[in-house]
Amino acid sequence: SASQRIAHFLLEIRVRALASSKLHPLEHSAANRCLFTHGDEFSLNLPQAVIADTLGLSIVHVSRTLSKLKDDGLVEDSPEGLRYCNLDGLKAVAQWEGLAPWFEAS
Repeated sequence: SASQRIAHFLLEIRVRALASSKLHPLEHSAANRCLFTHGDEFSLNLPQAVIADTLGLSIVHVSRTLSKLKDDGLVEDSPEGLRYCNLDGLKAVAQWEGLAPWFEAS
């Protein structure tokens, strides 16, 4: 489903960004202006068109699906972009099994 694909995409972006931030902290990297971390919080500022193109979905479908994820309390809008509110809920929707044991710390 679109919800599963988008939730998996959001989680994968988070895991890859956090793994990368161990080498290059996100807060100090001008190249990562679409990613924001603060403690355990994570926000993604990425246009819906990019998500749609990446996943092969229409922009309208991405917009509706993100609205449903927001209504379900999994993500919310913030000044930094889309804030991840409920990682366990996102993982359940995505049927998340992680990327690889060596790649994902949490």
